[in-house]
Amino acid sequence: MLLNKTTEITEQKILLEKTLAELRESERKYKTLIESIQDGIYIIQDERIIFANEAFCELSEYTYGELCDIGPKEIVAPESLRAFSLYYSKQIRGEDVPASLEFRLITKTGKRIDVTAYSGLVNLHGKIATIGTLKNVTKQKVYEKELIKSKEEAEKATLSKSMFIAGVSHEIRNHMNSIIGISDVLAETSLTVEQKDFLDVIQVSGNNLLNIINEILDFSKIEAGQIILEKENLSITKLFQDAISLHEYSAKKKNLYLKAVVSDRIPDRLLGDPTRLSQILVNLVSNALKFTDTGGITLYADILEDKDISTQESNDVLIKFRVVDTGIGISKLSQAKLFKPFSQTHAAVQRKMGGTGLGLVICKNLAALMNGEVGIDSEVGEGSSFWFTVSLVNPEITVKKTSKDDNNKPKMKDFNGKKVLLVEDNLLNQHLTSKILIKEGYATDIAENGKVGLDLFMNNSYDLILMDIQMPVMDGIQATRLIRKYEKENNKKKIKIIAVTAHTKDGERQKLFNAGLDMYLSKPFKSEELIGMIAGLEL
Repeated sequence: MLLNKTTEITEQKILLEKTLAELRESERKYKTLIESIQDGIYIIQDERIIFANEAFCELSEYTYGELCDIGPKEIVAPESLRAFSLYYSKQIRGEDVPASLEFRLITKTGKRIDVTAYSGLVNLHGKIATIGTLKNVTKQKVYEKELIKSKEEAEKATLSKSMFIAGVSHEIRNHMNSIIGISDVLAETSLTVEQKDFLDVIQVSGNNLLNIINEILDFSKIEAGQIILEKENLSITKLFQDAISLHEYSAKKKNLYLKAVVSDRIPDRLLGDPTRLSQILVNLVSNALKFTDTGGITLYADILEDKDISTQESNDVLIKFRVVDTGIGISKLSQAKLFKPFSQTHAAVQRKMGGTGLGLVICKNLAALMNGEVGIDSEVGEGSSFWFTVSLVNPEITVKKTSKDDNNKPKMKDFNGKKVLLVEDNLLNQHLTSKILIKEGYATDIAENGKVGLDLFMNNSYDLILMDIQMPVMDGIQATRLIRKYEKENNKKKIKIIAVTAHTKDGERQKLFNAGLDMYLSKPFKSEELIGMIAGLEL
């Protein structure tokens, strides 16, 4: 009996020693793991630091014993203390807080370090405690500031360059006009044959140089954002007549025809910028003449049937222009170079024809300013068709016409009186989306990036935010997180935020929802999709 008892005690003792050994080994593993982690790990309970790993000690420059003798607030910089205290107190009370907090930490020697803390609550010895990690993001912050500074400096340099070129080109053009003007006057006087030949060289060279200067000046203005479109009465027929008259002499010299075909569907009077429209036409006709030796050139204009006319004003008319020639044609490989700055299809062409290679780039940018685009259809040896579209205003239309199909569409809810913040960096998307919203009765503010959007949100009252995702300075996800944080800290009602993005993968969608966005709208979208989504929110 006694022997059995002794055996049982021995077995229990062996089992206990084995268990203790396993616990010590487990403790050693966890301690090694914690100490090997490069980020700081801490536990705070009753507003005291009760645990800190070696990385935390190195980051703060305090020993573990010193950290245990001070409160966590004593190592937080004064400028971050309010946000830290608010975050910590809300977390302890069990309120919903963001997963991370950025603040500035002060080390024992007084250095300021930018850190990001990720924390959660645990029950430790019957009391609530905060356990978390601390990551040094000082280098990241410095890099972000340098990146923003570099971007601003690059933008400033680009603007300075454009302004310089514009100024110099303007001065040169003034003097060139004088030279060409005097040459024209001189041509009316009595000259010998030799003198006329010399004068022809001056006039041709002067006009070519003036064209180059004008192209450089226009390109610089476009780069600097100084092109302002006019809205004047214009006639497509007259624009074609003027373009043909300007090139008629050159066409006759090469025995080429020049003709125009204007669709009878185009109104006689439209509103737009006739000067910029003429500039595009003249450039395309001039190019066609250079590369056409037989046959001729035809100018076409017709109304483009745009299925998604919702991106235009109710009285907008989308016109498609085509300049079709019977020239040498352009290969697919060369077509890819056409609309790039200072690019021409072949070096031999540049030597033979001259030019800067800016003409088509200018056409592309001018068309974009008029809510249009440019393109080419061509095959080698079969001629070319350069086309562009522009949005013009038909002053005769005051109310959008309603067709039978329109009557079958569901009526949209009246949103008048609501205010929307559109956060979007693309100028064209700003224009198109704001047009849709304004047409539906919204007051609309525009922010060019997340940082500006956040500032506008904190200083104004909105019913809805449309948030682009990929933007400079601050992206849409970061801006949304900061908006949600601001709402919680100030006890504000959560505003509805719709993500407007080209990313529609499940992983990307979940990332948007996790950041605090309510819905997403995939680009490109139709106005009915946007308005229908807003209607579903019942603002």
